[in-house]
Amino acid sequence: MNMISVHDIPKVLLFHPPSMSDLAERIAKRSPAVQLGKLRWERRQGELDHMEVLEPYKVKGSIVMFLTDFDTPSSIIQQFSIMTKLPRLGPAVFKILSPCFPSLTLRGEGGEKGSGKKGEVYTTTTLARLISSIPKAKSGPTEIVIWDIHHLQERFYFEDDVIARLENSMELLVARLDEEVDRNMYS
Repeated sequence: MNMISVHDIPKVLLFHPPSMSDLAERIAKRSPAVQLGKLRWERRQGELDHMEVLEPYKVKGSIVMFLTDFDTPSSIIQQFSIMTKLPRLGPAVFKILSPCFPSLTLRGEGGEKGSGKKGEVYTTTTLARLISSIPKAKSGPTEIVIWDIHHLQERFYFEDDVIARLENSMELLVARLDEEVDRNMYS
């Protein structure tokens, strides 16, 4: 039996799909409170991926985050599988970090004039329903943090079991550009 020390449990445990490895590693390097969660993610030809949460004991009681990559529709089901498993391992808090949430045009979603066509399938709504079915963590509903959302009405696509928090990264971009300008002016 493995003995677990309080020091073995990270303050924040960040999981991610293989496509987000570079960004996740940069986040972990910048913040000493963040430790990368370990997943086994094996591709199998003609089958669904085989995935496993490694060191699941670290999840219990931790703040757990999952950094998504919804740019590739083929990986959404695999990411969803991990996102539904993590809350079942007992984290204190579970958050989904989404740098981009796929959306359709306003017209396609019924937008300004309610011009959606009968029979159209809105994938944004479907994805929000999937995420809304993710189990709760110990402290309550899953929170999804979405940066630079294109349509504010998307926050209403999520059901009550998920808290949608919309963020804007424009301030971060402007601050970073200011740093670059300052660095170039004084070098």
